[in-house]
Amino acid sequence: MSSSEWGCPTGGGAAGRVQAALDLLDPALDSAWVTPKGFLGAEEVGSLIAQVRAKKARIEALELALVRQAEACDIGKLTGAPNATVYLRTAQRMSQHESSAAVGLARDLDKEVRLTGEALAAGVVSSKQAQVIADAIKKLPEYVGLDERHRAEEFLIAKARFANPDELQVLGEKLLERIAPEEYDRLMREELERKDRKAEQKRSLRYLPNGIPQSESVHITLPAWEMELLRKIIEPLAEPIKGAGTRYPADRPAPR
Repeated sequence: MSSSEWGCPTGGGAAGRVQAALDLLDPALDSAWVTPKGFLGAEEVGSLIAQVRAKKARIEALELALVRQAEACDIGKLTGAPNATVYLRTAQRMSQHESSAAVGLARDLDKEVRLTGEALAAGVVSSKQAQVIADAIKKLPEYVGLDERHRAEEFLIAKARFANPDELQVLGEKLLERIAPEEYDRLMREELERKDRKAEQKRSLRYLPNGIPQSESVHITLPAWEMELLRKIIEPLAEPIKGAGTRYPADRPAPR
């Protein structure tokens, strides 16, 4: 059964052109693989690794574009899979996480972060960096406009030249602070107030037996600022009185 019967457009020689390009890769990779590498210096190796990673990113961009098209033409029907994610997991032997991530990122590069898709296709960012950028842009509040989203995306793409995915994620978490500082401050205040209310709700004072005759222990749970106030009240009582030795018996150290 042809792909056109499943709703996939055919013709135009697109498949042939992609196939021809892929066929060129094998001889080149074979040559690179069999070339002895034992005499490469550190600078040469570093340069080659960077180039391999850029080529890898471009191939991954092609794969994600094909995954997006696979979802668009409901490729799962070829194998009886309910969707493209399951198809990738079964027919292409991807893990569950890998297949879900591929379909999700393919969608995002097609709709949410097209600039990042172009950067991936150019080998400027890696697929992991692209995923971080997509996640950061999608987390921006709905009121953030398209122009601001584009500027934020461009900012992260530029930083990706020097930042690994972990560092890029930290920058992504601060996007709102960068593009809308007043709104960021408001949200931070609300978050602090929420945490304060939660801490106040957890306030408690418990008396617990400790196994010592005629003695009990106290367990106190207070918000941090209240505990600091209590500490300022209690700690001076444990300090020795100047000029009078200690206020406690010799067998009772000040901390006790």
